[in-house]
Amino acid sequence: MDHNAVGDRIDELLYSIQFSRDLKNDTKLAFVAESIRSQRNFRHSAAEYSEAIASVRRDGHLPLYVVSPVNQSEDDVMDWLGRLAERLRPDVESASSTRDA
Repeated sequence: MDHNAVGDRIDELLYSIQFSRDLKNDTKLAFVAESIRSQRNFRHSAAEYSEAIASVRRDGHLPLYVVSPVNQSEDDVMDWLGRLAERLRPDVESASSTRDA
């Protein structure tokens, strides 16, 4: 996934939490994960969002041009993204095993 695509996926995710007060609360996390699964508010697959999250976590920081959540530190956002990736892991693994079969 190229740098622009990574930034776009992360921006979509951060837009969904930009006004969240507490990223430790899993309510918003569960809502975003389910929205990705059902592609209700997100147009890309769980695998694409997971790949973008993995890229950002490898870099150790958010892309400079993405929406920054109003009430959150970058560390809190990075932690939230990691927890979201964990929630999406079964979907990514399932899609991968289906594709490999």
